[in-house]
Amino acid sequence: MNIELFVFLAVSLFMIHEFEELIFVRIWIKNNADKPKLAKDMWLKNAKAYPSTATIALMIGEEFLLVVILSLLAFLFHFQELAAGIFIAHTLHLAGHIANAIRVKRWSPGSITATATCPVCTAVIVYYIINNQLFGMNLLIGLLIAGIVLLANLALLHKLAPKVNDFILTFYRK
Repeated sequence: MNIELFVFLAVSLFMIHEFEELIFVRIWIKNNADKPKLAKDMWLKNAKAYPSTATIALMIGEEFLLVVILSLLAFLFHFQELAAGIFIAHTLHLAGHIANAIRVKRWSPGSITATATCPVCTAVIVYYIINNQLFGMNLLIGLLIAGIVLLANLALLHKLAPKVNDFILTFYRK
């Protein structure tokens, strides 16, 4: 499998999952915010980071753009380990959704596509790593770069979400 197909699969599977989140997060929060048995749910614990569907869409769009830029850099600089790191980080994100669904004993936004795509992602990653012999320090470096950039970005997005939401509301009032 070449890097182009690998990156295409990574970005495509990422977006399939993100669309589930985009569609269902606000509905999930609205319908479940008052249920004590779901107090440990990651969506409900971080509800302030998801004030509106428009804000979630903007956050997902920004994440998508960042993943595309990182993937393009991996492709242009033949840094296959960075491409693998991006895909591994996404797959770990999926595992987090699966763990959340198990913890709260209920499907939540992202957990259905996570359950459906995580095995596919894992198989593609393992095949790509073995087929391209991506072992050792470079793979760790690629994963660290992708993980740090994507996690820092996500943390920043969550922190700025209320301000982003205010901006969206103000922008469309003019």
